[in-house]
Amino acid sequence: MVRRRGFLTLMFGGALWLRGPAGAAPLPDASSAVRALLIDTIASPDKAARGRLIAEAEARARVMLAQTPDDVPARLLLALAIGLKARRAKPLEAFRAGWAQEGKALIESAAHDAPDNAWAQALLGGWHLEVLRRGGPAGGVLLGARESVGLAAFAHARALAPHDGAIALHYAVALLGYAPQRFAKEAASLLDIALSTGPNAADFAPPIRAAAAAIRQTLADKGPAAAKAFVDGLV
Repeated sequence: MVRRRGFLTLMFGGALWLRGPAGAAPLPDASSAVRALLIDTIASPDKAARGRLIAEAEARARVMLAQTPDDVPARLLLALAIGLKARRAKPLEAFRAGWAQEGKALIESAAHDAPDNAWAQALLGGWHLEVLRRGGPAGGVLLGARESVGLAAFAHARALAPHDGAIALHYAVALLGYAPQRFAKEAASLLDIALSTGPNAADFAPPIRAAAAAIRQTLADKGPAAAKAFVDGLV
């Protein structure tokens, strides 16, 4: 359960970017439904069921975005659904279908319109490093993914939300998946932050700590290559 719960947590991060600032209005029903579907997708042990849930989440997110095209959470929800779909495909298939490109456009527009949204920045950083992880330098050229942009976006996210353990975990996972030998020290520091802080939503703190602890122990006991294998299993 650590692996599934960990991935769920790092993707949704206490839903801080969905909740918005303290005192903001509750989530619209449509947004809540899409998020619930995405969570069910991660939790499902059945690959075929996950595919159906991803398709439904994407469809609902597209309807929500059509109704509220300026809504940042709607764009991020759709980007998450597309990202889950792309992870189930081979890199070339995702490229030819335009999923990676669409996800990038959605995240970039959200980050542009809401520069102080920490999760928009974190997802932007994650997109760049994930493309480089899966596609290598050639994939980076094709899709415009750059290490410097990914690292800068994550640094911005951390500056905006320094006490958000989910963002620290997401960053650590991205670094270990992308270049574990180079970034082992930074990843260890980020995992320690995730273990010591956690997001404002207290009910998300235990799974964040559990995932961070499992990755941190793997990194300490078995080294960067084993930690990469562990986090690759999260996606």
